[in-house]
Amino acid sequence: MMSTWELNRLESSLGDQEPSDMSALPGAGYSTTSLITTNPSKGNTPSISSSEDTAGRQFNIQIPHDASKPYRGFRSYIQQLFKTLGLSIGSNLLAKIMDSPDRETKKVVMKQSKRKATLRCIVHLVPISAAIALLVLNGSNHYIGGELSGANGQDNQKLAALLFAAKLHELFMLASLSAIVITYIRKELVFGDGVPFGTVFSATQFKDLTFLWSPELWGTIYNEWQKKRKKWFVICLLVVCSIAGLTVGPSTGILMRPRLDEWPAGGTTFWINATRSSLNPERIEASTDLSHCAFDNGDPSCPAGGWQVFNEQYFPYWQSLGGMGAIPQSLYMPGRSSLRQFVLRTRNIRDIASSLLWANAFTLASVSPSIVADALVDLERYWINAAANADIGNFKYRRDASFMTDTLQPIVLTRCHGTDYALGDTVNLNFPGFRHVTLSGGPGSAAGLGSFASIEDWFQINNTNITSQIETLLTVNNRPSLYWIDDAEFLQATQSSLLAVATVPESNAGPAAYHACSIDSKLADITLKASRSSITHVFSAPPGYDNVGTFNATYQTVKPSAEWAAYLNPVVSTSLQTNETVFSTMASTAGLWTSTPNTNPEWFSIIVENILATLVVNGIGRANFERTLVGTLAGLDNPSDPWSLGKWVNQILPQNGRLGYGGDAFDISEIDKENATKFVLKVQILGYAYSPKGTTQIAAMFALSLYVLLVLCHVAYSLTTGWYSSSWGSPSELTALAMNSTPSSRLENTGGGIETVDVFKEKVMVRLKDERTQLVFEDTVGGEKLKIGVAYA
Repeated sequence: MMSTWELNRLESSLGDQEPSDMSALPGAGYSTTSLITTNPSKGNTPSISSSEDTAGRQFNIQIPHDASKPYRGFRSYIQQLFKTLGLSIGSNLLAKIMDSPDRETKKVVMKQSKRKATLRCIVHLVPISAAIALLVLNGSNHYIGGELSGANGQDNQKLAALLFAAKLHELFMLASLSAIVITYIRKELVFGDGVPFGTVFSATQFKDLTFLWSPELWGTIYNEWQKKRKKWFVICLLVVCSIAGLTVGPSTGILMRPRLDEWPAGGTTFWINATRSSLNPERIEASTDLSHCAFDNGDPSCPAGGWQVFNEQYFPYWQSLGGMGAIPQSLYMPGRSSLRQFVLRTRNIRDIASSLLWANAFTLASVSPSIVADALVDLERYWINAAANADIGNFKYRRDASFMTDTLQPIVLTRCHGTDYALGDTVNLNFPGFRHVTLSGGPGSAAGLGSFASIEDWFQINNTNITSQIETLLTVNNRPSLYWIDDAEFLQATQSSLLAVATVPESNAGPAAYHACSIDSKLADITLKASRSSITHVFSAPPGYDNVGTFNATYQTVKPSAEWAAYLNPVVSTSLQTNETVFSTMASTAGLWTSTPNTNPEWFSIIVENILATLVVNGIGRANFERTLVGTLAGLDNPSDPWSLGKWVNQILPQNGRLGYGGDAFDISEIDKENATKFVLKVQILGYAYSPKGTTQIAAMFALSLYVLLVLCHVAYSLTTGWYSSSWGSPSELTALAMNSTPSSRLENTGGGIETVDVFKEKVMVRLKDERTQLVFEDTVGGEKLKIGVAYA
């Protein structure tokens, strides 16, 4: 009996020979006789009806009569399947396993079968499915958590694995794009009027950036196509696929890797039971409700409440200042339920040897408004309860959470002019004017030691009623004192909100002095921010205030009255016998007035500026201290249980667990709304997420969408026409086609390379010539067009 290998060789040899060559059958040691018959019912199919070896055994062999029609055996179908899927290596491995040497046979160049064309499109299934999945995932605002899924503490390894997967996806997409390009080039080569020579190899070149300015592409552009529509279709296809090939790799890398960032994670509108005019007043007046604040009794709602923080954490540093000294620039002021950030900036002295390392051109102070900061901390607790106990999204898993709301925050700038005083001197009050202030020596921030604000306008007050009282404070009062001035004419002249004169009697620290100070108080737009990692702490600072101070046209002016300002300097209750006040206590702590001279006198006016700035801004920030949230949580399951959930949870957390802001978690009556002010809480969560947020992300999604569109159009075209092919899908196959073709004079002197675009403009096509497929130019044109379903050499 013949072996499988011998049968295969027999089939192949007979398929390529005429019946007269049957004497050349393989199989040494066999004596064979053959009877070739024609079976009309099978379309003149020659066959060997029987064959006998020396042992007398017989066998039947079917032989195709037409070499252009490939053998239809089981292995042939397997080969076609692998070829259809673009996996020719599979058929070669199969032949190796079956110990059946694979041999090149004639091949069908173009085939038409919607079923097999569909099967051929499987090459696009993996990359387009992954691309669509990435687009949906990033477009859905999916939040993952503080860590990626899987083993804890292995985020770096997980991200590295995703980058590896992204590279594989890129390779699949490039293979998919190559299949699209070669499909249309192949069709034009075989059935069309041909393509420029530069287009033939573009299926393997389009992935290279240099292809966009390569002579191959420009040869395609300059070629005189017979049909302009087809020309621009091919050019657009090549350019679009080239751009897609260059961008799909970075795009899938961007979209496949989740980002660690702050993401919108809920929030709500909320109301504070104070009108907007009382929260953000243009003028602050004294009231009878503040009468008890003339003495320091520890009431945090008084304008001077919390002054001990400055006296203990800020002003002691002034006594130890030397060259390259430093003082705090941030403190925390306690509120009803919050710790509010208190930011300070002090101007520097001009003596470089004694100047501060960190200083500013202005003396500034700013603090979060207590009423809004306290409400923010209360809302923080509500959100954390909802995220931890409600089964909505993954918001309980996070690295941190931030809680923000927009409001107005007080900011105060002060500038003082100090004058020494001796008994009998005339008091001359020269107040700095803020109409013309310029920066010299650099920006106003702490970027350099040489930044100074120059005051160009000065305003002198000669009112004897005022100057006589200043003399009295200097000669009679034995403690540092403050005298407030809110005369509208003086404020207009100095472009300030309030004026103050600080008097310091003689002490071991230095002679008696008085400091004429101009105060500019404003309300600036800011965003208050609280953090889960710093419970009760509220952070805020007006943007850019380091450089511009209070000289910002968008800031709202607030003018405290002198009567209200008096409550900023109450008598300290523990020292009623000596009439010691908040100001005198701070002056003593800072070394401005003391029995032990430690502080450099150059700092005295600047110390007064800092005392006034902290007192005034602290008082404004405490306005409406006792006001609270108004309204009730919507749909509480159990109103008596502070941990109770309800409908409000679906409002304070994003709907459907996707990233986004919340709605209205509070029920409030229309009457309450009339006497309240509306705010909006926004929550941001720090963790990993897929989101379209960001220009880079949108560009990456656009690039993958372009790829998906290309593939869908190609698949629709393939399924409609049913055309498919496995020929000339690689440079080696195209090279083999060229080497089997008749040489052309159009390629003269190109053996060592091609330098001119004209060569790439030459039109080529594939035709049947000399009984084999050839790549023909216009000078070698001949033969006939190939046919669908016919095998060619």
